Amino acid sequence: MRCILRRPHRTSHGHSLLEVLFVLGLMGVLLGLAAPAWLGMQERWAVRDLGVRYVSALHAARGLAIRSGQTTTVCPSSDGQRCTATGLEQGWITLLGPADAGTLVSDGSPSAVAGIRTVYAHRTLPLSFAPNGLVEGVGLRQINLCVSAHPNASLALIINQAGRTRWDNAQGCP
Repeated sequence: MRCILRRPHRTSHGHSLLEVLFVLGLMGVLLGLAAPAWLGMQERWAVRDLGVRYVSALHAARGLAIRSGQTTTVCPSSDGQRCTATGLEQGWITLLGPADAGTLVSDGSPSAVAGIRTVYAHRTLPLSFAPNGLVEGVGLRQINLCVSAHPNASLALIINQAGRTRWDNAQGCP
């Protein structure tokens, strides 16, 4: 009797070049479709983060004015030391006292994302809280946080006389 040696059946180890190229091409197409939406989402998050940090500073300043019995001011600042005529994307400071002679209490860091611009409407800054917690001055204050590349990401922060805030769609962002 003669033994016939059979070779064991080989199983496939790996993928063919055509399969790998197809998967890479498909991934490239999907990534190309998702990238613009991802960038827009990042900008919306950055605008929302900047606004939430500023609202937090406003609430803290209002509470400080009530507790200390002194005027408290929140204003934009590009150097973290004094009020400047810049936007909130450069940062802000909180002063105990009026904007021109207050004592620095805290500062807000600038936005980490470029492309955000502040447009002021319905009154200007600085925003000061009286010892009773009301915003000094008359009427609403509106601050638009604008993103020129994605206008849908732009937000408006509206502050009423009592110091309460609300969000709306930004109007007046070029």
